[in-house]
Amino acid sequence: MYSWMFEIDSNGQLVRSPTSDAVGFCIDHSKYGMPSCDTLPLGSGSGSAAQYGCVRSTLAGFPTHPPSELRRPYHVTASSSTR
Repeated sequence: MYSWMFEIDSNGQLVRSPTSDAVGFCIDHSKYGMPSCDTLPLGSGSGSAAQYGCVRSTLAGFPTHPPSELRRPYHVTASSSTR
């Protein structure tokens, strides 16, 4: 199961990370009541391999945007200080 399955926000949009399509988890689908990946049709519809995270996010139908950069912490620089 690719890790992008855990990067979908409440609006159903993928918040892509640098590891979305590179990291995953090996699970025994039968222990969780899910069909085996090799028995599922490719694509993005219901009952497809995409529904269970068996394929890359692009094959699952998510747009190919580059990974979001992590937000850097805010800090005050010497030139913007009002001391």
